[in-house]
Amino acid sequence: MSEPDLSITEQIAVMAPAELTLLVQRLAADNTELRDALTATQARVAELEAALERRQRENKRQAAPFSKGKKPDPPATAGRKKGANYGKRGQRATPAREPDRTVPVSLPQWCPDCGGPLDHTHTARQVVEDLPPLAVMLTEFLIEIGQCRDCGRRVQPRHAEQASDALGAAGVQVGPQAKAFGCWLHYELGLSFAKCTQVLARFGITVTPSALVQACAKISADLEVTVDAIRAEVNAATAVTADETGWRVDGDSWWLWAAATDVATIYAICEGRG
Repeated sequence: MSEPDLSITEQIAVMAPAELTLLVQRLAADNTELRDALTATQARVAELEAALERRQRENKRQAAPFSKGKKPDPPATAGRKKGANYGKRGQRATPAREPDRTVPVSLPQWCPDCGGPLDHTHTARQVVEDLPPLAVMLTEFLIEIGQCRDCGRRVQPRHAEQASDALGAAGVQVGPQAKAFGCWLHYELGLSFAKCTQVLARFGITVTPSALVQACAKISADLEVTVDAIRAEVNAATAVTADETGWRVDGDSWWLWAAATDVATIYAICEGRG
């Protein structure tokens, strides 16, 4: 046996050839065992890293789109629940106003299955809400033109439903209701003027986008009096709630302001926040 105070090199130097052979064999066996243990450890580390990555992805996911957990046994049937477990019952509300028309649906005289006579037991009610047929109302105004006997001035009256005083080549026009509807489609629903003309075409009204632009400008000018009255109402209020948000005008940053009271609200698109 080697001395305990000798170094490894010194111990090997004094070993016999047979002892060196046994040492090499033992070290080779230890090396093989360590390599096998290292391979198993690396495989286990890779398995744990993959499991950790899966768990991190599941935690980051807001909702599992595929996995719904363990399926019930037996599995639940598709569709609404039966019997008392049907759930919340909802139905379309019946309109409060009276129907525009009532259509009787008569009972046939004979049973369609066996041909036997039928007895009336009761009458059921069904209400259908629908749009009327898309049709244009064409109005012709017969305008009496006069001339003053004293000054010779030409006098042309105007009905409240007329779009303008134009006659002759410009005497075929789009009415105020159609123009207002087109403006509502553009400013309230965000449709382009071209798409607004397509909607009006479904009603049978032919109008160009430029005509709608001019109509909106005319309506805007006509509403200035109303806007001034609303602004005066807001300015005279005891308390006003105001807010603003970003707004783009011709590619530039502007601001959409809103000022509201209990009875009125006014909007203004301004260049600044002041």
